[in-house]
Amino acid sequence: MDMSSEDRNQFINAVKKETSGQIDSAKVIGDRRFETHEEAEAALGIAKEVAPNKHFEIKEANGKYYVEVK
Repeated sequence: MDMSSEDRNQFINAVKKETSGQIDSAKVIGDRRFETHEEAEAALGIAKEVAPNKHFEIKEANGKYYVEVK
């Protein structure tokens, strides 16, 4: 995955922020969009490490992928 150390930390912080409270509806994690499904899968793995008790999914819009928590 081409996520730099800074991008990874920003993504982790976004996961923590979005999963810290009760989730009433689906939320996009951060503002990062991934070029490939493989990059999104790697980000999904990071999200699951940070918040293992939450449900995450990969979604696609306009040819880009993103991680969503439900």
